[in-house]
Amino acid sequence: MATPKSSLVIFKAYPPDHAEMAYKAGYFVEAIQVLHGWIEMKLQELLLLSRHKNLKNGYSEIWDSAFGIPLVQVAKVLLVVGKIDKTTFDAVSKFNSMRNKIIHKIFYEPYDGPRPEISKAEYNRAFDFGVELSWKLECILGKLATRGKVGGRAAGHKNKNA
Repeated sequence: MATPKSSLVIFKAYPPDHAEMAYKAGYFVEAIQVLHGWIEMKLQELLLLSRHKNLKNGYSEIWDSAFGIPLVQVAKVLLVVGKIDKTTFDAVSKFNSMRNKIIHKIFYEPYDGPRPEISKAEYNRAFDFGVELSWKLECILGKLATRGKVGGRAAGHKNKNA
């Protein structure tokens, strides 16, 4: 029996758009975490689409394995096998570092003294970078999935928060 939709946690929009809506509503942790998860999933999808087609035992094991690889590790694998270039790898690493810095500052509890502050400018740099990276990865995936016939939405995408 299917679970009723009212009992599920679902996105009401495409994840980068959901992240932008969360951002505008002031849900900054949700916004940047959605981008992080989406970028990680796009890299995992890229790994799956790059997989050799000789699958003797089916796709299930490979699917589960690919979607279990964390963001930086899947980016490293894709760099090593030549599916992303160094510029894209560096962008993924940069976004991850920016996001980690923000999230860790938010949850940091100092022994003594004030909590670290996060300026809106610092947050915006990380968030905007993540939005642009997510669209860049969509473009890469679109080209791979269509053998170069479609480039994804990235080329015409303008960040709504800029």
